[in-house]
Amino acid sequence: NDLANSILIQTFPDSKSLEDIITGVPETYRNSPEVAYAISHLARKKKTLLEAKKWLEIAIATDKENIPYFKGDLGTVILEIITEDKSIFYFNQIDDIKKDALNKAIQLLTDAWECIANTDIRNFRPSWIANRAIAKELLGDLEGAIKDIEIALDIEPSDPIFIKHSAILSCKSNNNQKAKELLKKILFSKETPEASLLLAEILREENNENSLREAIRIIKEFLKNNSQTSLQEDANRLLIELYIASKDFEKAKNISDSMRALDPTSILNLV
Repeated sequence: NDLANSILIQTFPDSKSLEDIITGVPETYRNSPEVAYAISHLARKKKTLLEAKKWLEIAIATDKENIPYFKGDLGTVILEIITEDKSIFYFNQIDDIKKDALNKAIQLLTDAWECIANTDIRNFRPSWIANRAIAKELLGDLEGAIKDIEIALDIEPSDPIFIKHSAILSCKSNNNQKAKELLKKILFSKETPEASLLLAEILREENNENSLREAIRIIKEFLKNNSQTSLQEDANRLLIELYIASKDFEKAKNISDSMRALDPTSILNLV
């Protein structure tokens, strides 16, 4: 039956391909909501988001009980597909196709959230409302995004990801003081190593002696304690900019020389 097949899917080893798992389920059961949802869950684990989206759409199409998890997960997967390219957060160039997808994600997440908003289940799904905040932010609805992330933080006030998102929204709303206060809470969180860079960037933009000195201290501490290569490179480039802003050109040159020695071919290391 449907339940037995959905449980069976979850017992397959990670080494088994998604195609083989689907083939192993009798065709008559594949399109049932429970089985389609189980397949979508495995597809997400295997990072095949388009397949996850396909099977969640099947689950919703055949669902007769309006199960909120199907819609909440589909809204999340659509958002994950759109934001796979992280440049969308920096360049904010969203075409009509992405806008339609974001609006669909918002509607799905809204439908799912409204089913649980007044129940204890909300305490286990704050990510739905936080994801809706991200979608709203990308569409330029900062007010709506802030309201949503505040709901998520009301449920999980110490969640570093939610705090970081709230800080970013505060910064975009020109409330840098609140952004700084929030980022200071998560400077040493493993989930948000980029918090130090975000805080230092806000301080750099203030462009006064005390702020620049504090930003340099934060970045030097980050470089001492963080081993993520990509963030180390970003941090070193930011540190160069901070030293230049502080008119300490010799230290800026020393860091640039060190980076260039490690990777002579990178044009980004030419300062």
